Amino acid sequence: MAENAVILALAKVVNAFEGEDIKYGIFSLFNIILVFTSLPSCIKSIENELLVMKGFFSQIDLRRYNDEAFNVWLGQVRKLAYIIEDTIDDMFPEDCIMKRSRLVRLWIGEGFIEEERGLSNLEEIAEGYLTELVRRSLLQLVEKNSFGRVRLCKMHDIVRELAISLSKKESFHEIYDENNGIQSRGEFEFSYTRRLSVINSINGIESKDSNMPHVRSFIAFSISDIPSPFLLHFIFSKSRFLTVLDLQDLPIEVIPESIGDLFNLKCLHLRHTNVKSLPETISNLRNLQSLDLTATKVQNLEIFSRNKDEILQLENLNPLPPNLRKLHINGKLEEGTLDSPSFLDGAKDLKVFDLRWSQLDQNPFLSLSRLSWLTTIRLFRVYNGKNICFRAGWFPNLKILVMKDFLNVEKVVFEEGTLMNLARLRFEGFKELKDLPNGIEFLKSLDLLVLSELHAKFRSRWKKIDVLEILPQISILQIE
Repeated sequence: MAENAVILALAKVVNAFEGEDIKYGIFSLFNIILVFTSLPSCIKSIENELLVMKGFFSQIDLRRYNDEAFNVWLGQVRKLAYIIEDTIDDMFPEDCIMKRSRLVRLWIGEGFIEEERGLSNLEEIAEGYLTELVRRSLLQLVEKNSFGRVRLCKMHDIVRELAISLSKKESFHEIYDENNGIQSRGEFEFSYTRRLSVINSINGIESKDSNMPHVRSFIAFSISDIPSPFLLHFIFSKSRFLTVLDLQDLPIEVIPESIGDLFNLKCLHLRHTNVKSLPETISNLRNLQSLDLTATKVQNLEIFSRNKDEILQLENLNPLPPNLRKLHINGKLEEGTLDSPSFLDGAKDLKVFDLRWSQLDQNPFLSLSRLSWLTTIRLFRVYNGKNICFRAGWFPNLKILVMKDFLNVEKVVFEEGTLMNLARLRFEGFKELKDLPNGIEFLKSLDLLVLSELHAKFRSRWKKIDVLEILPQISILQIE
């Protein structure tokens, strides 16, 4: 009874506020407060909140007719209120425990989070919103992490019921639960759905054989059945404007190539799925901001920037898939990215690393040397500095090293005890390199050496016979 009274009360307040009938809102609040005085003491806090709201509405009634700036502010408040309701609405099932990371990434994918001065990234801003929602009891804290940050939270039933009511009214969201016959509207229609949550069973969607042209977010929960082979292709073909695709815990192994047609996709979550690889068309997703591959079986991953000036944010890949063996990154990186825990901790099984166009000012080998298990490194235009030094003990398992277009490098040094198992080495496009790298004679296991597109003085100083005197074990030598 108490919950129904609260829901009814809050619904009246919302209706009054939206209809601009402030006096009616104040009158309703007064009556609601009288009702709450007869409820148990646990409801007293709500009574106090409504008293504050009564005073707030009174101020609005006095100012809204004569203060244009106030009316602008009031419109912004109303817009923000709807955004908050939207971001914590019934897209999550009842009593669902929500992880901070998942919720934050969904908000970002939906475009609810905007950049603010003084804050480093969107996730930091979103976490601030989450903390505020918990502080105001719109979300209930379930668990904190070791740093005191929100780790798990849930929505109070009363707040959730109000959010459901509003989302129905605004056609904000639909729930599809074939097992229990639950749908957020009477007859299920995909045509007008903007956000869709699927619970328990997913295969029934395909039988609807209907377009979903307005769907922007698709989230799966507690799916027990194994999706049919063509289901994801069906969803992608019917919802080409998707911005959020959350398939967490879905028992799928293959992502169809048609995912590359989702040109507007910003958020792709595949956590705890059986996906082993991503199709090549994933590189078409130029608007992708967040990719979650935690606890998947993905071994090969390619990451591309949309253009040469875009800075890739690798923290959106935190953490990297635990089984990752090959990583290809094409785009600019912020200084220090290769030193970040999100990269180093997630790359413990990485064997092949391909980095292009990062244009770093700091020597990348200093960071990559911590990945001692790498067997292949390919670098293309990644370093703007003038000197490279390979320290003793670095890269004990590296077999292949390719470096291309290090346009400013004038000097390369190999210390004794570095690259002990290197078999193939390529220097290409070192326009300022005039001499053979110092200490190259220490690379005793080297079998192939390519020296191409170096400074003009290099070819005049070094002939094949001179190099072979220093490295007699080499079977293939190219100087071009």
